[in-house]
Amino acid sequence: GVFDRLDELSAGDMVYVDTAAGEIAYQVIGSASLAAETPFVEILGERTGPSTLTLFTCGGTFSTAAGSYDHRTVVNAVRV
Repeated sequence: GVFDRLDELSAGDMVYVDTAAGEIAYQVIGSASLAAETPFVEILGERTGPSTLTLFTCGGTFSTAAGSYDHRTVVNAVRV
């Protein structure tokens, strides 16, 4: 999938988002692997200050019994 290599991003890396208005650049400020049960409010954080981008996808080990992964890979970036 599109986020297969999300876990390879680290602080200082750039992420570019194409929009109808043009390209927007973000710089990664951190990443983490969080338990799948982590509430989305904790993943997204408080929405104040500079424009941010939070990307997340499934990570960790897949459980056939549960039908899901046990972690989420989360990357946070700030608009530059």
